Amino acid sequence: MSSSASNRPPKSANHPAVAAAWAEVLVRRGHLHAALPAPTGQWLVQEGPESPVLVLPGPEDLLDLAAQAQRLDHASRGVSR
Repeated sequence: MSSSASNRPPKSANHPAVAAAWAEVLVRRGHLHAALPAPTGQWLVQEGPESPVLVLPGPEDLLDLAAQAQRLDHASRGVSR
């Protein structure tokens, strides 16, 4: 992998399944109130019960959200690599 490679994972057929697993984790750990896949491949996410529903274009975007949550968790616990 080159140093200019994106942090985004490569596109693959299993992204919807991986995104679904991460969506469950994000909801269970309280990072999101709800995260549901739409038939179009988009994801509907809601940060809190009174928050507006956001539409993410695809599973890669939900994975990006999961990565952001991980970085926040690590930073708040003082975990470094």
